[in-house]
Amino acid sequence: MKKTGNYLTITFPFLLALALQIVGAFWGMIIYGVVMGIQMSAQGTLDINNIQDIANGALNPQILLGISAAIGIVDIVVFSIWLKKQKKSGDILVKANKLNAKGIVLILILGVCIQISLSIILTVISNLRPDWFDGYGELIESLGMGNTFISFLYVGLVAPIAEELIFRGVTFNKARKYMPFLAANFVQALLFGIYHMNLIQGIYAFAMGLSFGLIRRAYSLIGAILLHMTVNIAGMTLNYILPEQILNNYIAVSILFLVTGAAVTASLVYAGKLIKSIKEEEPVYLIDSYDDN
Repeated sequence: MKKTGNYLTITFPFLLALALQIVGAFWGMIIYGVVMGIQMSAQGTLDINNIQDIANGALNPQILLGISAAIGIVDIVVFSIWLKKQKKSGDILVKANKLNAKGIVLILILGVCIQISLSIILTVISNLRPDWFDGYGELIESLGMGNTFISFLYVGLVAPIAEELIFRGVTFNKARKYMPFLAANFVQALLFGIYHMNLIQGIYAFAMGLSFGLIRRAYSLIGAILLHMTVNIAGMTLNYILPEQILNNYIAVSILFLVTGAAVTASLVYAGKLIKSIKEEEPVYLIDSYDDN
């Protein structure tokens, strides 16, 4: 029973993150409605017909992104505190290599290649089974994944930091206390996939979570955050990175997929070798995980 209880505690960060998301979204919309109501009342334009306009405004993609960014900032604060408590109590058992210039270059290349490979796979699957992507398309559209400042702030910066603190930080540390690395990495990646609450996004989030976990183990939490940021920013700028002529050319896309897939595989194999070179399980913390040498 005690062993089962220990395993269940691994899900606590995931459950807290979900609770913060639900409560934050609820209160974010309430606050938006109150502010808009006060503003309309001051202007003398508030009436029963405008109540629906306020409700629709709360579902505006940019408003939702703003609320998500605010929730992400709360996540960063909460899970940074939790991570520090793990440090003080000696619960962080995962040692990693220092993140040097070579590691940064590898992570940047890996992040871009992951995003390109993923985009090609999703495009192929969506062409074969478009019905699978109905909910996914609505999700991406509702989040307003456009080239706006709020999109970049949330998708490129806030979300990667918050999610890495939750899953490759607190969750991974808790899992590593009770199980070997491969099992702990699988568990945190699985919870990361479920956290996205969408089948398509959850599947590839699980796969990326495994990769983020490898980099976290090889290069510390800072490395995982950098990789996550790179993947997300590459996704937002992919249309600028790859000309439309390439994306519409089956031969060019096939070659690109082979090249990026090989680069992803080689990078993760190299990360695996780095992990094997770590002899002891000792703590490594966010604040001391970068090395200039």
